[in-house]
Amino acid sequence: NQGSYAVAEITNNYFAQLAQAQDKNEGMRFDYKNIYSKVTSRAKGSCPNIATQLGMYWQLHLAYDKGLNYKTYSNYTDQLDNLFYARMDTYSRNPGDAPKPDNITLTLGSNSDQNLMRLACAAANKNILEFFERWGKEPDTTTIEYAEQFEKETRAIFYVSDDSRMYSLKGGESVLGTECEVSAIKDVSVNIGSEANKVDLKFTSVDIPENDILGYEVVRCTTSNGDVEEAVVGFATDSEFTDTISTMNNRTVFYKVTLIDKYLNRSASFTTKMVKIKHDGSMDKTNWSISASGLTANKIVDEHAQKEAPCKEIKIDPSKQAIDDNAKTVYAPQVNSDKAEIIINFNQILEATGLKYTAGNEKPIGDYEIYVMEENEWVLAAEGTFNGSGTVYFANDKNEYVSTYDASAVKLVLLNQSGETVSIAELDVLGVTGDDVDFRKVGEEVSAVIGYLSEDFKYGDNEDNFIPKDSLVFTGSYKGNPAYNVVLLYDGDGNIVGGIDEEKKLTAHQIIMADVPDNSNIANVSDGTWIYWIEPGKLEKITIPEKVRVEMYKVNNALTNEGQRMVSDSLFAELPATLPEITLGK
Repeated sequence: NQGSYAVAEITNNYFAQLAQAQDKNEGMRFDYKNIYSKVTSRAKGSCPNIATQLGMYWQLHLAYDKGLNYKTYSNYTDQLDNLFYARMDTYSRNPGDAPKPDNITLTLGSNSDQNLMRLACAAANKNILEFFERWGKEPDTTTIEYAEQFEKETRAIFYVSDDSRMYSLKGGESVLGTECEVSAIKDVSVNIGSEANKVDLKFTSVDIPENDILGYEVVRCTTSNGDVEEAVVGFATDSEFTDTISTMNNRTVFYKVTLIDKYLNRSASFTTKMVKIKHDGSMDKTNWSISASGLTANKIVDEHAQKEAPCKEIKIDPSKQAIDDNAKTVYAPQVNSDKAEIIINFNQILEATGLKYTAGNEKPIGDYEIYVMEENEWVLAAEGTFNGSGTVYFANDKNEYVSTYDASAVKLVLLNQSGETVSIAELDVLGVTGDDVDFRKVGEEVSAVIGYLSEDFKYGDNEDNFIPKDSLVFTGSYKGNPAYNVVLLYDGDGNIVGGIDEEKKLTAHQIIMADVPDNSNIANVSDGTWIYWIEPGKLEKITIPEKVRVEMYKVNNALTNEGQRMVSDSLFAELPATLPEITLGK
């Protein structure tokens, strides 16, 4: 347990874990479900649960030691060859002895995380930085430089368990191999679950022994500006998985699913159909942490940690009751300052648009200020008074629109309430707003309204405010503020849909329609119309796409496009082989 990478009350417990391990998942100090939750969370930093943190060090032993837990070796050479931590500790004492295939020498510094990553790459003789990044570690340039001289580890070692290790040690052989080319998944069904922000997936494997399967890695995919963005969201050890989506709304998602076998090899990925998510915008709190200052309340027993460490009563900060997704557990602190603070740290960057406060049965919070941490600075996002439970949306300084912040934390300040006891049943941070976009649908077959315009359509007062006859027109509905919204149309290959002008440039037009009230202040529209068209003279040199989807963007400033971000998109609409004529009315 070398000091170069030691972490108090964690690395020293590796030896205690080794003493009680039984070469199976049962009897471990940690739960593999918690490990899989951490390594698929994308959350930065160490896991707050000490037992789960221990699992990171244990997985390195499982991935690289081929002998049983109790196997001993009688000489130094065998120990070095067969024990991962024998190599790590040797290189910790003598960095010059560590492997250096490209003549980049191992160096150690004062940061235990960087030392750990460098030593582990040396002990594995592999670049295993992905393993540590899954655990929330961030390698610096020196660590990356040292690691990149090694061959990259292709196995999914962040999913290894005692059971899977024992299975692989029995002498079997993976049917997947190490190239991710074998199609071991026959089907993945995808459906919106019982709640609007939940997607249920069911997996069907093929041509692989059931006993070989360790689980399924689930990657959520979204599309923005025609580009696909991917994020690992879970690892299922059975044939079903539910993805809870709280960081986006009115968006389409699809999934890439990869089967992982007990040899830690990957299958080829299976890509699912698209589904659209619609919910109230409350974010998932799985990886959040919370702290309070100027507030006092009795600590509470951590029942989960108690099960993992039954010999000692473990108590936690009672403020955690404010973000435990359980309105029945109430955080009721006494306020000891005129500016008491509650800070919710996301441990990642999220798009925040508001805060929802659920009061308990006692006195609610009164005056407040809400700040967001953006680019390492606290920015005032809202202020006012709670008279009970309430939702506050973040607005600009003129209260003209809802502002979206790329925030890493939110701070709630309780003003002028010293001496009071306040009641907080739950705090939720809201993500994306309710802006929505889709195609207009008509007819028995519920087809999108897409076709050639039968006659000119006048949409404004100016002479050139019209859509010419025979234009290819796409129409749809939207929810949002038309002063700050814009739509774009994409084909199945991720290209913007448009015609070609005389200079061979892509060209198309779009309008978002809304009634302007007498005071000329355009308000939010719950069911407005957008029209996107290509003029007839620009259609000659293009191929009409087989399917299209629409993306809607929002800006904070309609004149400068400041803060532009995508807020909603649609599923694909199929175009018929023969497009109809359509007429647009008032």
